Order: sequence, then structure tokens, then C-alpha cells
Amino acid sequence: MRMIAAAMPVVVPVAVAVLLGPVGCSKPEPHLDSKVAVFPHDDATDDQRAAIDQELRAMPGVRGVSFESKRQAYESAAAAYARLMKACRAHLPPARFGPALPR
Repeated sequence: MRMIAAAMPVVVPVAVAVLLGPVGCSKPEPHLDSKVAVFPHDDATDDQRAAIDQELRAMPGVRGVSFESKRQAYESAAAAYARLMKACRAHLPPARFGPALPR
């Protein structure tokens, strides 16, 4: 967990994830941009979210910042995982039995 200090005297706890290319059954393409996702705590106020937005926009190399609500994030993840599962269907592991053995 990383703490981002806002321009105000407020420190907002957030989780940060660095995403390197697409997740899936193929190797990441080296020419794709990396992404950083910042997850504010559920109880973050609108002012704290605005401070995070300003902090991110002020960072060198940041071309833009978007915000996705919890509901939108759920819908995006559900769609992405559905596409991932469809793409990986051909690479599923073989069927297997797993008998329980005595110790």
C-alpha cells in the first residue's frame, strides 16, 4: 500500500497496481504502454479523490487520468474475465482425478 500526499494536509491511503500489458494466454507485447491503477479506500471522500486525481495529473509522463466507479470497475472486470476465459478455453488443463490417500 502506498500513501499519496495530496496538496492539502490530507494523506489518502490507496492501493497501487502496475499493469504491464494485457493479461491473457499470450505474452505481453513490448510496444504496449504500461498502466498504473490507483484504488482509493471505499471511505475516501470526494475531496480526497479529487486530490488523488490532481496528484496523478501532476506526475511527469501522465497523459491522462480516468476514474471508474466501483460498479463500472466490476462490470469492466466481468467483461474482461469473460473474454479471457473464452480466449483460454483452448488451453485448459486436461481432466483429472484426485483421489484422497491415507496419511
